[in-house]
Amino acid sequence: MPARPKLSPEQKVDLAIEIIRKARTAREICAEYGVSHTTAYEIRDAFLRGGREYLQTQPPEHRFEERLRRLERLVLRSLAVHTNMVSQPE
Repeated sequence: MPARPKLSPEQKVDLAIEIIRKARTAREICAEYGVSHTTAYEIRDAFLRGGREYLQTQPPEHRFEERLRRLERLVLRSLAVHTNMVSQPE
């Protein structure tokens, strides 16, 4: 039996997302990617662990401060546009 080709990181992410979404059966997904059920679920589990680890390393304050800075920039841009529209004579 020929060796199965290795999946690229992008293919592993796609496979994991498909398994999680459950839009198709695991059997169909495994057949498309040429992997066993065991391999597919190992990839899914690794994907979930990685996401969980990433989210746990991001302190909530950091996410809040980042979002606050983005909102501040949007408000300032909006005010600048509004100020330019009001101050221009007709």
